[in-house]
Amino acid sequence: MHSKPIYEAMKKIHGSGSKFSEEEARTVKKFVLEGRLNGLDLAPKEFQHYSNIMGQIGQERGQFFGKEKVATEAFKQIIGDPSMTRDFPRSLLVATAQDSAKPGQGPWTVTLRQSVAEPFLQYCPMRELRWNVWQASVRRCSNEGDRELNNSVHIEKLRSLRKDQAKLLGFDTFADMSMQTKMAGKVDTVRSMIATLLLKAKPAQDAELKNLLKFAQERGFEGGLMPWDIPYWKRKQQRSIFKMTEEEMQLYFPLEHVVSCMFRLAEKLFQLEIVKDEHASNWHPDAAFYQVRSAEGRLFGGFYLDPFLRPESKGKSAIGWMLNVRGRNLAIPNGGVPLGGLVFNFAPPDATTGTPSCLTILEMRELFSKFGHMLQQVLATATCSEVSGLTNVEWDAVNISSQLMSMWLTDPSFLQSLSHHHATGEQLTEETIASLSKSNRILAGHELCRELYLSTLDMDLHSTDEFWLDTMKRIYRQYMPFELDKRDAHPCSFTPIFSGDWAAAYYSGLWGRMVAADAYNAFKDSSEDVEEVGKRFRQCILEPGGAVQPAVAFRRFRGRDPSPNALLNSLGLKVVKPAVKAASNNIVDN
Repeated sequence: MHSKPIYEAMKKIHGSGSKFSEEEARTVKKFVLEGRLNGLDLAPKEFQHYSNIMGQIGQERGQFFGKEKVATEAFKQIIGDPSMTRDFPRSLLVATAQDSAKPGQGPWTVTLRQSVAEPFLQYCPMRELRWNVWQASVRRCSNEGDRELNNSVHIEKLRSLRKDQAKLLGFDTFADMSMQTKMAGKVDTVRSMIATLLLKAKPAQDAELKNLLKFAQERGFEGGLMPWDIPYWKRKQQRSIFKMTEEEMQLYFPLEHVVSCMFRLAEKLFQLEIVKDEHASNWHPDAAFYQVRSAEGRLFGGFYLDPFLRPESKGKSAIGWMLNVRGRNLAIPNGGVPLGGLVFNFAPPDATTGTPSCLTILEMRELFSKFGHMLQQVLATATCSEVSGLTNVEWDAVNISSQLMSMWLTDPSFLQSLSHHHATGEQLTEETIASLSKSNRILAGHELCRELYLSTLDMDLHSTDEFWLDTMKRIYRQYMPFELDKRDAHPCSFTPIFSGDWAAAYYSGLWGRMVAADAYNAFKDSSEDVEEVGKRFRQCILEPGGAVQPAVAFRRFRGRDPSPNALLNSLGLKVVKPAVKAASNNIVDN
């Protein structure tokens, strides 16, 4: 919303006292809020100042991003010893080999790209090499490296500019301003969720790391565990529980079977019919178009599925995307239904061996996640495109449907039905699935503490004036079990909040998981039939989309505000009796 006349008209409508449908009221409120946050309430001189601030914020974000990218690309660790790469999965070998067509032949080059550095820390057996990659990562864009790439000044400049932006628009802090577009509604609500989860996550973290140290020492490790040791020994501990390699596991999940099971799950849960349209035109023989109808035959919409990596897509690190092709459009007679697209970079079938495309657990999570997004897009019934589907859904609620779908991969019965060895048709045994579930919970408390730490760091950086380094030091020891390295300056490469769109919103991923886990629990623990719960979720959450405030939609589905207990249960952590009280007090139906 950048039009002053439209904004003034919407304000007048909003304050007229006229009766509107819920969708109409939500649409008007969207325009009014967007106009306010874009400075349309400001006098001309103030608006010019606001525009200058936004221009400077854009410049600072761009410089932060550029320096982080250069620093990430600058680091290179060359490995020539094949014994260091003997356990590397093929994907890591391909990403690091001098000749990707011959991944087993060195030398191998390790960079700080997330797709390389993270698995390297998991698989490299030499502690000194792991430390080198870790220290280079946490010291990026700080005083410890190239001074020209130092992001410290950009952090403080961005914080100052964002504070000025918020003050100019009438908010105490940038974090308070951010909450205007969030389901949580208030900073205190977010802090309440974090405190509630930390109450169980931190004791669990202490016990987990003590157990991990014992495990490592039994296998010859000496000294204390440090951050660069954790990924390696976590993988080792997981492997001691779950014996199959990623490559062996992958053969049980051929893409065609997985997609078919995913469609059947959605059909059962939400009373749908997903039918391939054999007559639809497509841009590639691998792509297909599907219609989505209610069980009674009513057409909701449709989506394209284009699953395979093609030569022109090589180099892209993302596994997949959900594309919003079109929202519901009543201006198109008999044809304005929502359309979406699912595009993935899955490996195509191997023509040489005849092996079909098979998915890793990570790829399946991404498939189910993006499919959940697509369902909210295509099942939308709102008639106004400005609030249809995922449009206008609050940032911390936008992943609820995607997280819900991916959580079905944790259901033992469903996961077993999903498994189907491409050559033999054999399913994974109950014992194998139980061991997989157990291994996936290794260090759940520690990893939750890490997310809680980053969420708090982000919120404090955008609600206080304390120097960023002092904020980091103060918060780190409250959440993390290690002594902070004196040269650790990880906020200097914290791109999601400083060059991305997640300033004072980093917690959103965790919030979405919490709400989705609570919703998933309704399917698992309810005395109702799964179909009844699914129908209610479709009608309360998926169909309204951005036309209903997500806190209101969730109450209609669950009859209460979200609780963190389901998330804690899913992670194998003990639950907390009190719910997140702040959510009930601060999320209001307006």
